[in-house]
Amino acid sequence: MQQECKLKRLFGVPQTASLREKLDFCFAMKKSHLSLEQRYQIQAWLAVGTKQKEIASLIGKDKSVMSREIKRNKRPRGRYTAQYAQEVCTIRKERLKRARKLTDSMKAKIIRELREEDYSPKQIKGKADKENIPMVSHESI
Repeated sequence: MQQECKLKRLFGVPQTASLREKLDFCFAMKKSHLSLEQRYQIQAWLAVGTKQKEIASLIGKDKSVMSREIKRNKRPRGRYTAQYAQEVCTIRKERLKRARKLTDSMKAKIIRELREEDYSPKQIKGKADKENIPMVSHESI
């Protein structure tokens, strides 16, 4: 009951909603990516000394999401800023956007390097990364 009131107050979920609708709403809120606005809120609350657990509940995320956000996206000297966190996140998204499916050209390159060069899967992946050639993971090879 207390959780229902908190949901209504924080997110505007009507009390007449079924339990399933409330759970769907909670999971939808917690699994989405953080926006730039939420990152600015995190920065402001951290600046005034708010605990990560409290910040997480204020923006409707799980405490593990908050911990991971701060850990992965803080500046090298340890300070969290929203602008830097957004830039790092964008770079990470772009880097991981590459094709991850095995194409015919990848397959031919893998076979050639396994047979002729006697490379290991990790060596093949490393060489492709250095040459900026799309390649599946060494596990897939």
